[in-house]
This record gives sequence, structure tokens and C-alpha cells, in this order.
Amino acid sequence: MEFHQLECFVVLAETLNFSTTAKTLFISQPAVTAQINKLENEIGCLLFNRNTRNVQLTAAGEKLYASSKNILVDLNNMIMITRHSAQESTLDFTIGYENNLLNNELLPLIIKKFNQKYPRINVILKMTNFREKNNLFESNQVDVLFTIRDFTTTKRKDNFIELYRGKFVCTVSLKSKLKTLSEISASQLKKQTLILLNPITAPPEMNLFERILMKENSQIPIIFSDNQISGLIMTKSNLGVAIMPDFIAGNDPEVAIIPYKSQKYVSFGLLKNTANSSENELISYFEKVSKEVYGEYIKERQFKLMM
Repeated sequence: MEFHQLECFVVLAETLNFSTTAKTLFISQPAVTAQINKLENEIGCLLFNRNTRNVQLTAAGEKLYASSKNILVDLNNMIMITRHSAQESTLDFTIGYENNLLNNELLPLIIKKFNQKYPRINVILKMTNFREKNNLFESNQVDVLFTIRDFTTTKRKDNFIELYRGKFVCTVSLKSKLKTLSEISASQLKKQTLILLNPITAPPEMNLFERILMKENSQIPIIFSDNQISGLIMTKSNLGVAIMPDFIAGNDPEVAIIPYKSQKYVSFGLLKNTANSSENELISYFEKVSKEVYGEYIKERQFKLMM
């Protein structure tokens, strides 16, 4: 298996179009077909079902795509790091993060400040999810990890720094009568359908909160979603009311975001990996910068709420 074959496979798996893949890779369409045919012959099975109308991944293709996408990213990173290392000596600093409002908005600011002091450090980003992050951290693939407090952080509680406390909010369809409320209590959800995270995939803190919620509203219908982004889509579709931390809900204009009356919160912060003592100085400075950026963000939010 060659690098170009894998690259061609990943692009085709994402576009499901030979012509678009050819344009993306700046090669001819027959060249794409030849690369895929060669790859399938080497592996010994079909990766795509294709006819004159459409292209679809086979079960084997789905499995290869799930693993090869990360391999391709790592290979590209390795090539760039190697080229950079040939010019000057550098260290890698790997940041693990989950896809949420806080990381999307604040992580770029943190990295900019970090790079001002350490311009020669090669910053690598690894986006992860609840199920993958524990392995990512335990195998020392990241130096720091932005995450909610859960069993990963409990094991290393001395290395977890809380940066933000996420309050629970209800995401309500713009067609719902609840959209006019300034706050929603458990009793006001009695006639609603609740959209909650699947208990199997939910982080422990969310799981505990949702169990309390279900106990308080034992008679109302509940729909489970695989993730909270799906919950937002279901809310927009007027299927029910989703409850989630405010940093997941964001400021989506297609739904009403209303505070949920509860003392519970989700602790979000930075988990430091101190296994590599040579990078402790970098981790300490990254922690300092993260605290500064989050501190400014919280002050700005409080100021807006007072206006």
C-alpha cells in the first residue's frame, strides 16, 4: 500500500465522487480509478460499490476509512515535522481537545499566546471524543487535554485544572411556547419530550445529571441521541427539548437557549500529562495562558449578562 493510494482512497471515501476526487488531488479521473483498483487488488476485497449513478463505501471500506483517516493525518504531520526538523531543532507539543464551543472559540487564542513565547515549538492538534480521549491520554499521545471532569481526570485529579463551569441550559424549538421563558424548571418540562444523551456514550457527570432528570420526570417521553450536536438538530426539528451544558449549546440562532433551574454544573478544564518531564515547562506555561484566556472570557460573559 502506497501513500498516494491511501490519500486517494480517503478523498474518494469523503467525496464519493471520482471526478471531485480527481480535481481535489490534481490528477486525472482514470488515475483515481487505477489507484483504487490497485488498492482493492492488494487488500483483496472491494472498498467501494460503484455504478454509473453513485459510489458507496462497502463494509470493508468503512472500516479502512475509520482507521486510515487518522493514519493519513499522522503521516502528513510526520512529513512536515521531518522537513521542519531538517531546518532547525524543535519539540512537539500535542493538544487534545473535543469539538465544542469553548475549544472552537478560545483554543486559537491560547495557541497564539503560547506561540509568542515558544515560536519554535511544533504545535499538534488532535481532536478526540469522550470514548477515545482516555486512551489518547493514557498512551501519552497528548501533552495536555481539554476535557470535562470525568473518570480520566479523576485518576489524575492533581493534574486537572478547572477553567470553566458549564451551567445546564434547555435548547427549545422556536415554535415552542417555552421559548419566552427566562428560566425553565423540572416541573415546566412535564408536558415535553426530553432529548437526552445515550447513557452508554454519556460522560459520567452528564449521566448522573440525566438520571436525576429522568427521576424527576418519570412519566414524560424521552428520546436518546448519540451526541449533543444531534440533540441540537432534533430540537431544531421540533422533536423535543434537549438539555446540555451551555458550552455545547452555544448561540445557535435556530433554537432558543434557556437556562435550566439547577445547581448542577459540568466542570471543564485542562488535564496535564506530566509523564514527559522534559516538557513540564511548556505545560506550565500553556496552563498559565489557558487560565488567562478563560479568565478574560468569563469576565466578558459576566459583563454581557449584567447589561
